[in-house]
Amino acid sequence: MEPLPKTYSNIGIDLGLTNFIVLSDSTKVANPRFLSKLKDKLAREQKILAKRREVAKAQQRKLSDSRNYQKQKAKVAKIYEKNNQPAS
Repeated sequence: MEPLPKTYSNIGIDLGLTNFIVLSDSTKVANPRFLSKLKDKLAREQKILAKRREVAKAQQRKLSDSRNYQKQKAKVAKIYEKNNQPAS
């Protein structure tokens, strides 16, 4: 493996309150606080999904026939989708 060529350039990093990181070339990185909120929300919605699964099984119904289970499954999928979007 070849070593990378030296660029002889420096960059400054500023940690801020409104933006998580601002670089000296004016590149801004958003604050990742939303990840913890999504993690809490995901845990809550997954718990509800598990309850819906237990209710359907107790009533001897297939999960594909249980409308509440399907709605909750869509909510969990939506949170996963939000969590995997790249930050801008």
